[in-house]
Amino acid sequence: MKTQFARNAAIAVCLMCSAGQRPALADSLTASNTVFLPGETLTLTYTADQAATQDVYLWFEFGDKVMFMDENGGMSNYMAGATTPARLKSPVAGKYRLLTFTQPGWFYSSVVAYSAKGRPGSDALAPGNLDSQSLRAQPLSFTEVPGKGVAAAVNGGALYAGHCASCHEDDPGLNNRNRVRNGIDPKTTRAAIQQNKGGMGVLSPLSSSELIAIAAWIANPRFDCH
Repeated sequence: MKTQFARNAAIAVCLMCSAGQRPALADSLTASNTVFLPGETLTLTYTADQAATQDVYLWFEFGDKVMFMDENGGMSNYMAGATTPARLKSPVAGKYRLLTFTQPGWFYSSVVAYSAKGRPGSDALAPGNLDSQSLRAQPLSFTEVPGKGVAAAVNGGALYAGHCASCHEDDPGLNNRNRVRNGIDPKTTRAAIQQNKGGMGVLSPLSSSELIAIAAWIANPRFDCH
């Protein structure tokens, strides 16, 4: 069940941005990353520049589900007309960790996280109860480790040529120079970058989706990932 309010508010924010009218960012919702592999951890952080007289709500939409998180970290399905649990009750200025979630090996889904301020003790998504200017949306993707023939979000072959071939040769299917085939697991590549193995720290700007694309191409260099 996609909420009409959330859709309308998100559209309004997008229209403001496209028109050059950026909404006030006194409140922000940030994620530690946007693409996650099994075993990787998502952290959602809410930042308020000033104290709020309203509550802060956090909810997730995936498929037909809308789920709210309460102040103890519990999740419940949204029920129209019922009091919606708040994640933060009238918070003071500062940073708040709203969620820490480590992806299990079975959860592969695209999720949108929303935060917004609203009237305490209300059905948060009923008309007039949320402050649309405070609405923040954060798309998230939880994906599996790619195997042969997996299509990635960007061109893995081009990324490999630009970032990897100088140390690992052009075709990882014909050699295992500097253990290039370990790169079929993007988590292994991320760890090597973090530890600066063989100078791989220079690749730290690569995103998770780019590492996934590179891994898919290493697994099958004849496959052009798009």
